[in-house]
Amino acid sequence: MRTSILRIAFVIGALLVAAACDEPNKSPTAPTGVGAGPTATVTVTSLTISGNTSIRDIGGTTQLTATARYSDDTTQDVTALAAWRTGEWLSVSSPGLIRAVQYGQDTVYASMRGQDGRSVQATSTVRVAPDGVFLATVSVSDHGYATDGARVQVASSAGTFSATTDLWGVVTLLAAGDARLRVEKAGFREVTASVAVSADKTFHFVLQPADGASSTVTR
Repeated sequence: MRTSILRIAFVIGALLVAAACDEPNKSPTAPTGVGAGPTATVTVTSLTISGNTSIRDIGGTTQLTATARYSDDTTQDVTALAAWRTGEWLSVSSPGLIRAVQYGQDTVYASMRGQDGRSVQATSTVRVAPDGVFLATVSVSDHGYATDGARVQVASSAGTFSATTDLWGVVTLLAAGDARLRVEKAGFREVTASVAVSADKTFHFVLQPADGASSTVTR
């Protein structure tokens, strides 16, 4: 009987020693609940737009890509997640797919909101013009004010194009090589000029009132 009791005590003691020796090898448990440290949140720090920014013809398209950089210095293609918009000379057919509405150049915007609620935006300029043809932007004013509704015509080897100036007194037409520009608006003297167009360029015209006409422009 005494021998049995000693054996049982020996076994229990061995088990206790083994448990004590195994304790330091246990992996630490991450803190949970009250007292747990804050979890780091990865947020968007910047956004960039890449891709072909040139479209040859009206109705043509180009696919752009939006790439986000995060606070942990990783990057991700977020084209499908970003919100896309453009100026009136372009349109968005699907995420990043930009369609040309008219000749000229306009801005494309991509934006997204990070987990911290901060909005991040990127911009890119898309140009719409055939190969070898340039953008002749005509700015028209009178007495220091933008002249909207002025008729502008540009004739060159690229063809003859005409349009009216917008609220900012600006219109963009195609031209190449030697070009003839004409600007006209009721109540003002017609202005013509011969210019050479070998790159995208802006031309400024100042209208003068016609004889007997008022110099005031109704806006």
